[in-house]
Amino acid sequence: MLIDCGVRRQNECRDVLEGHQRMHGKVDAVLVSHAHGDHMSYASLRVLQKENISIHGHRHVVDQIHAAHRLSEWADPPTLRALPPGPFRVGDFSIRAIEVPHAPHFPNYGFVIMAGDRKVVICTDLHDATGLLEHFVDADFIFVEANHDLALLREHPNPSSHYHLNNQKTAKLLCDAVRQSSKTPSAVMLGHLSHQRNSAELAVRDVKLQFERAQVPMTFDLSAAPRVEPSGIIRLG
Repeated sequence: MLIDCGVRRQNECRDVLEGHQRMHGKVDAVLVSHAHGDHMSYASLRVLQKENISIHGHRHVVDQIHAAHRLSEWADPPTLRALPPGPFRVGDFSIRAIEVPHAPHFPNYGFVIMAGDRKVVICTDLHDATGLLEHFVDADFIFVEANHDLALLREHPNPSSHYHLNNQKTAKLLCDAVRQSSKTPSAVMLGHLSHQRNSAELAVRDVKLQFERAQVPMTFDLSAAPRVEPSGIIRLG
């Protein structure tokens, strides 16, 4: 299962899918968080249609993708499926979509994914973590946005940054989640880092500082996702 697919070129999207297939097997489905082009692109829609890979998203997200790419005019459009209310299944995974605030008029969703007794939380493109803490508690793996450093934002102002979490907010969310958990995650990965307003070193530093100040032990692997190339494999112990 792939979460979001905003690849800009069809050949690059095919390379991603073929590389995954060689190592792990076929991608059966794509979950899409919201309709921005860096999360579901025209090129990806074309390739997913050719590969007969279904796309799943909240009904508002599905509607926006249909409208943005005029799928009703395609001779053979990709398969887009609106998520049912409540938890749903894709293969071996039980999934729950959680609404998170992003840009106006663009509904956005994170995902809590269960596989057996393993819990994975994926949450990006949000500016306010209010009400999300409970979803992060007792996760085995967390992928969460740490978009910008506040000092760099002051140097390089960007109105769009208002719609994304800064490092300090992400750090507090993670620290509170671990403090309330009965187990610590195997790994946490910080994602969606701004090119100009953040770095892997700054994001990781701010999370570590928050844990130190709160005197919460950090016993999990903490990393920042590479911006372009794939990360290493995350194995949940």
